[in-house]
Amino acid sequence: MTVAKQVWERFTEVSRAAKASTERRLSGYNVHVGQQFVLECLWQEDGLTPSELSRRIGVEAATLTRALSRMEAARLVHREPDPRDRRRIRTWLTDTGRELREPITREMADLQAEAVALLSPEEARQLVELLGRMGRSLRGESAT
Repeated sequence: MTVAKQVWERFTEVSRAAKASTERRLSGYNVHVGQQFVLECLWQEDGLTPSELSRRIGVEAATLTRALSRMEAARLVHREPDPRDRRRIRTWLTDTGRELREPITREMADLQAEAVALLSPEEARQLVELLGRMGRSLRGESAT
């Protein structure tokens, strides 16, 4: 097995474990994996349009629309036409969505700490650098 294949398999394994751990931690709050990113954006700036949210999160508009529909059904957000431009829709947190800020922020911080618990601070810094380089390579960016 090549080193590249070993790296890819380990990367995939960690990615799956991170998703499963995130799902376990968020499920008690009626939040699904990925929806925490929408909540984080709205906690910073409530009333964003779907295009603003999808750009900030880095997902396709259709993916975001499905997430917003689920979040609206769970009463985490609500969508309304922009009063100045009725063609635009704005997404707003509900009281429930706002109340989740502290517990979800805490859950995610705990999960992040757990993920690097077996690494030294230097190893964690190196991993950040290495993963950054992997990301640049996958995006087709130059090594510099």
